[in-house]
Amino acid sequence: MEMKKIWADGSGTGWTAVTIDDEPVKFNHHPDLKSHNEAEYMALIDALQLIHDYETYTVYMDSQLVVRQMNGGYAVRADNLRVLYDKAWKIINERGLCVLLDWIPREKNRAGVLLERMKDGRKGNSA
Repeated sequence: MEMKKIWADGSGTGWTAVTIDDEPVKFNHHPDLKSHNEAEYMALIDALQLIHDYETYTVYMDSQLVVRQMNGGYAVRADNLRVLYDKAWKIINERGLCVLLDWIPREKNRAGVLLERMKDGRKGNSA
């Protein structure tokens, strides 16, 4: 089975960006988010909601916190992040998703690059 690739990123302004393989980027705005880490978790949740059931994906993110918490390396101590962590795992478990979360540097995160362009008002769907 071929593993598909997803890049996800969130900003402290509540914007998230997700791109799957060579598909156009999908931007979402979540104005109720109160922190950058909440936006990073919401980017993961946005990505998980785009995944087809029972397919295998690698999700690339530049948030060490989210990746390490989801992979079990860090405990989730903040209540606001626990809610989002639980929501992400609920999606994974209920839909039978096979997801590998992998940390990448910011400059290699396609979604992050595209999110920065969007925030700066620049156009373009390729990174």
